[in-house]
Amino acid sequence: ASIVVRRAPLRHLAHVDGLRAVACAWIVTAHYARRPVGDGLAPLLGRAFVPVGFFIVLSGFMTHYSAARKPMQTGGDFARFLVRRVGRILPLHWTCVLVQFLLGASLHYRLNLL
Repeated sequence: ASIVVRRAPLRHLAHVDGLRAVACAWIVTAHYARRPVGDGLAPLLGRAFVPVGFFIVLSGFMTHYSAARKPMQTGGDFARFLVRRVGRILPLHWTCVLVQFLLGASLHYRLNLL
């Protein structure tokens, strides 16, 4: 007799989506607010590094959450995981860099690297 072990499907973490939405709104508002929106929000907008750090921690959690359910017993399994992960991230990254570069050029922004 053999024992069949079935893993439960990953649950969608709706509360994590809610936290991500709050952090995203905080970051976008901090980037695009031309002047403080009243005295109540000024302290929050000045601390936009907080949700950025939160996104980094959340990204690590979600990566582990999705990968921990999949057995990686060989180096090849890990290599496939990395290739899939990089394959999902890099195209979007380079697309955003290109759009920002073209948008900046069309609006006549100077590229100051120093």
